[in-house]
Amino acid sequence: MYSWPKRQLLQSCPVSPALDGWAVDMILSPQNNLALCLVVNEDDASFEFLDITSQGVSQDVQAGYLLKGPNDVMRPAFSPDGQLWVCCSQR
Repeated sequence: MYSWPKRQLLQSCPVSPALDGWAVDMILSPQNNLALCLVVNEDDASFEFLDITSQGVSQDVQAGYLLKGPNDVMRPAFSPDGQLWVCCSQR
């Protein structure tokens, strides 16, 4: 997490995805308290969640979701209230 506009590193958090792959996208919830990171490899995709609090940033390993099969996955999106997330994938 960086400050703006000074771009100073405030906090960092290692992410341990459910699969070996590449982080290709990250989105923030409307309340800015949750980040969703999309990781893909040749076969699968995983969605990794980062909790953002005043105490810091941490991965919520239990909330992660592994999508087996073709990784043709579009960018996920949060609902306006931040309670739900969706993505599209081609099977």
